[in-house]
Amino acid sequence: MNHDGSEPKQITSTRSITFQPAVSGDGRWLAYTTLTGLKYEIRLQPAGGGRARTVGHPRSHLNHTPSFSADGKRLFFSASVDGWSNLFALDLADGKL
Repeated sequence: MNHDGSEPKQITSTRSITFQPAVSGDGRWLAYTTLTGLKYEIRLQPAGGGRARTVGHPRSHLNHTPSFSADGKRLFFSASVDGWSNLFALDLADGKL
């Protein structure tokens, strides 16, 4: 996309509702929430486009609101587990919560 907003570039190609985008501080990664069936998932992909992977809490059907740490090493998000919504941090290097 140009600086004036003209010629936008489509980055995702999903057949679902896609919202809540977040870009890492270094501009390399894009995280966003998708609604697939009855499940909210967070997808992580290269910011310029490319293959996305699903991240989030494995026991939750409601992962949403992704946000990167200032250093870009962690992804924070909300997830509903056991009936309670809490905040989680995902280490992007090793995938651990």
